[in-house]
Amino acid sequence: MKPLIVPDIGINHGGSIRVAKRMIKAIKLCGGTCVKMQLHMPEQEMSRECKTIKPGNSTHSIWDIIKSSNLSLRQHRDLRTYAKHLGLMYICTPFCLEAVDELVKMDVDVIKIGSGEVNNVPLLRKVAKTKIPVILSSGMNHLDNVMSAVNEFHFSHHAEPLAILHCNSVYPTPYKNVNLARMKETYKRFINIPVGYSDHCVGIGPSIIALGMGAQVIEKHFTMIGGSGPDVEVSMGGLEFRELLVLAKVVDKVMSGPSADDSITKQFAFHSIVAKTDIKKGETLKPSNITVKRPGTGIPAREYDSVLGQRAKANIKIDTVIKSKDIQ
Repeated sequence: MKPLIVPDIGINHGGSIRVAKRMIKAIKLCGGTCVKMQLHMPEQEMSRECKTIKPGNSTHSIWDIIKSSNLSLRQHRDLRTYAKHLGLMYICTPFCLEAVDELVKMDVDVIKIGSGEVNNVPLLRKVAKTKIPVILSSGMNHLDNVMSAVNEFHFSHHAEPLAILHCNSVYPTPYKNVNLARMKETYKRFINIPVGYSDHCVGIGPSIIALGMGAQVIEKHFTMIGGSGPDVEVSMGGLEFRELLVLAKVVDKVMSGPSADDSITKQFAFHSIVAKTDIKKGETLKPSNITVKRPGTGIPAREYDSVLGQRAKANIKIDTVIKSKDIQ
């Protein structure tokens, strides 16, 4: 299965539906198959205390960041329609129970559960009841916590596809802290569940490595000229997005395609038993009169030991590839 590359516009539109549409169109033109948004309902998802909490990558409070870059429900519905018109899957992250209800009304294709919601049991249970496919990020959480979140879907008999993304929630994530080895650990822990990587680094290097390690989903913030906000630094542009899409196709081929027919190469690359000297009929084959040389059209070199001690059925000239019919 070709890895899914998820470009996350998030709040990089800065609250402008015009910019958001330009980004969605750019994603389509790059060859993308989906777009990811975030549905924020500030009053429902944040208490007043959020006015004093600042993310590590901003000098503004999370309240001010979300309020200044928020889109209305009507605008979100408009974006959903626009993405569908372009043939893009619409993925969206809710941050409160009310947002889940709105995403159901929009008939989104996939619900993305952010790392901060892994322990939000009420939200997990509400999402599970929707039966909509889910992508779950695991940043800031021990795998035991992730297992508990996954169980909420199992308990609800949520039969739709579920994917788990390894994630580090530091913006930007230093390369030394990416720890892609945990992605392998996630593979082992969650058998039969697709595993991928949500990239918050500068550049796409870690995403490329994750693809090579077998990630089935890669999520990364997407931006372009006009994008704004604290996530822009860790976002990819159109060229990087295209590169990931190309690499995803390559990974699909190299990981699942059939082995190439190398019989032609074997003919000249392999070695055969060859006469080192002129060998007379009835003469015993021994190290002094046989050797191994290319091509691989005669008795394979691996059978050297078994040929020793056998006799020639006819005269064999020096430097002749010995065939099975030539010996007893």
